Amino acid sequence: ASLAEQYARSWAAAAQLRAQLPGAGIDQLCQRANIKYLSLVTATGAITGAVAAAPYFGAISTISSTASDLYIFGRTSVNHVLLLAALHDLELTDPELRRLTVLSSLLNEQVPTRSLIESKSYIENMNQRLAERVAIKVGAKLLPMRAGAALPLLIGAATAASLNAKLAKQISSNALTVIKLQAV
Repeated sequence: ASLAEQYARSWAAAAQLRAQLPGAGIDQLCQRANIKYLSLVTATGAITGAVAAAPYFGAISTISSTASDLYIFGRTSVNHVLLLAALHDLELTDPELRRLTVLSSLLNEQVPTRSLIESKSYIENMNQRLAERVAIKVGAKLLPMRAGAALPLLIGAATAASLNAKLAKQISSNALTVIKLQAV
């Protein structure tokens, strides 16, 4: 239900972006969407990285700030992928195709054939690999932040922000590739 809600919002956001930039082409609209996406996930990473690196907040704040970052990063990434699809007028009314488009973008994979879309094991496999990547992202934040709790807050913020920005750029690039392949 949440993905369906995000899908509906992505079409509204695409219409709003087109209204804000009436003469803009698809590449300019996507570039504007990318800038907003990267800004949001980078800022979120910087805030959570600073909190996680603060020695006086402790492990609980590190875990909760990392969980918050994962939630915001994940939700924002899904919204961004769906927004790019809407900007390309790619209708993803089939919930499984919508899920696979998002998963393919997050995992940097090509959109599968219809027979694979209908295969529950394929979707489960993609979900498992996404869970592994989330665990790596958590480890990449938690270990250095707690191990280096004496680091200045700015280093923690910069580390987390750059990690989010790098992942976001990759996801955005993957999404455009997946969406353009489907639009053909």
